[in-house]
Amino acid sequence: MCANCKTGTEGIGAVLMNQKYFRQWRPYLAQMYRKNPRDTERRRYRLLDYHWANFGWGKDVNGNATYHPETMWLYKCQGNRDEWHKETPLKVCFPLNYKVDGELPRGQLSLIAWVAAKGRVIQPLAHPDFESYDGPLPLELAKQWDLRTLSVYLREHLTQAEIDQFYPEPQDALDQDSSDSDSDSDSDSN
Repeated sequence: MCANCKTGTEGIGAVLMNQKYFRQWRPYLAQMYRKNPRDTERRRYRLLDYHWANFGWGKDVNGNATYHPETMWLYKCQGNRDEWHKETPLKVCFPLNYKVDGELPRGQLSLIAWVAAKGRVIQPLAHPDFESYDGPLPLELAKQWDLRTLSVYLREHLTQAEIDQFYPEPQDALDQDSSDSDSDSDSDSN
């Protein structure tokens, strides 16, 4: 379940998500993009030092929209965060078939053609190798309560019986609360 909280008089819009919608993006994207520890000037950088990443289209330092399909721009946003584009970005070239400095490879093949020329096939995101989960996952009690609380917004998609099946009221918390109160009363009587 995904809920989008809105301000004012608008309510919460809920979307029902099936387990199959959650995919492993890292191995999927690893087929096409490299984890690159150097920028286009060949200097080392730490990704965690940057607060904003821009892919494909972005404003340059003059505020003009610029197309940069093979380069990721990273910003620290230390000044006015609304004017992040006025900061000169760090540029990182990320497709597997491009050189670190952002130059096109010999033959100027597109990424898909380049991968095919290497004798590999890019598996689609729907491939079973990229499934995130193959069964139920244990959740912390706090998360179970969160899901139970938000589940009321799924009534347009599910019946109350289905909601109760997917998001049952957490019993461990009720049992824990009652055992805590029992142990408190035992300690008070001693």
